[in-house]
Amino acid sequence: MREYLIYTQSLENFIIDLSSYVLILVTLLFLLLKKYIDRKLFIFFSFYSLTPFFFNDILFSSDQMWDQYTNSYYLIDLRNHVFTGNYFDNYFDNFELNKIKFIVGSHLYGLMPFLYIASINTIAFMNKLLICLTSIYLLKKNYIRKPHLFFLLLFPSSIIYSSLSLKELFLGITCIWIFLFLYEKKYLYASLLLIICFFVRPLFYTFIAGFIFYYFISLRLFLNKSIYIIFNFFILIVIIFFSDVLLSKMNHLIKTYNQEDVGWGGILNQQNISFINFSLDSILINFKIIINKLILNWPVPLKFKVLFLFENIILFYFITKNFKHDYNRNKFQTILSIFYLIVVLSCFNIIFPNLLPLHRYLYPYIFFYLFFSKFRLNNENYSYNK
Repeated sequence: MREYLIYTQSLENFIIDLSSYVLILVTLLFLLLKKYIDRKLFIFFSFYSLTPFFFNDILFSSDQMWDQYTNSYYLIDLRNHVFTGNYFDNYFDNFELNKIKFIVGSHLYGLMPFLYIASINTIAFMNKLLICLTSIYLLKKNYIRKPHLFFLLLFPSSIIYSSLSLKELFLGITCIWIFLFLYEKKYLYASLLLIICFFVRPLFYTFIAGFIFYYFISLRLFLNKSIYIIFNFFILIVIIFFSDVLLSKMNHLIKTYNQEDVGWGGILNQQNISFINFSLDSILINFKIIINKLILNWPVPLKFKVLFLFENIILFYFITKNFKHDYNRNKFQTILSIFYLIVVLSCFNIIFPNLLPLHRYLYPYIFFYLFFSKFRLNNENYSYNK
């Protein structure tokens, strides 16, 4: 796949990256002239969009995250077939279901107006444009306060994943837009975006969509406590009814990612696999595994351990500092946010035996949590906060 890409340290690659960056600057300048943003935001987003120049093969080896090459390959392949006129022959006659997440992802990125994509950093600049435009929209609509938005943008993982040609940031951004479309009652747009993006990572969108739908349905039922209690009781019954299916899926993911970690030809150490069941012993085993990981007993380089620890510290500080104010402002939203975060962290720490895939898969959930926990309801919905 690397033959499709220009060498990252070459002058030609730098020129292609520069053209991508100029497109972002032109977009930001247009928004400045139209007074959607002020000069301070223009300067901030201009500098914020520079980071892809300094990541691949400078701070990180591009080979450590091979998905960048896969994502870039499918995007380049899509553009080539569109321009040569044999698009339908390639994507319908030779369609393979196991590649659908790459095909859908390449089509979504392919809609963006970047002319030259023969660089490993092009999708990274696309990510920058996506997060800049989304942030500007959130500020324009007063959906989030500036300090909270800047915390989200300057969160170490946000800087990292928006500077690499990976889809982690894309997942978080699309979930924000699904949420916003539903909040603004643009149900058709929300449905279309969810259906299209679903194939990129089905489990992620299933969980997030379920959480979002529960939130908005709860807002409508919250004024009638009896109906709200019946609604939650019904959900509990459904979860219990499908508990075997959910636990079986959990066990499958645990086994899959442990097998992937040792290599598909390797032999699993059964003591390191936390199979879930309803026994007290298994709960204690899983708890010990989580504690082990919390003290950074991971087989990865020290720099990744330090990053993971640093992020956990600032995330914990962010939550504790704002909890009292958030709870007084909106009790339901705050409690639901914390519950969401606890469930996600618990499940992912049990499933993944390796810090690097854990960090990548966990980030979109953290990104959505930071947005959702700080989302500001309009005054018309204030009655639901009581």
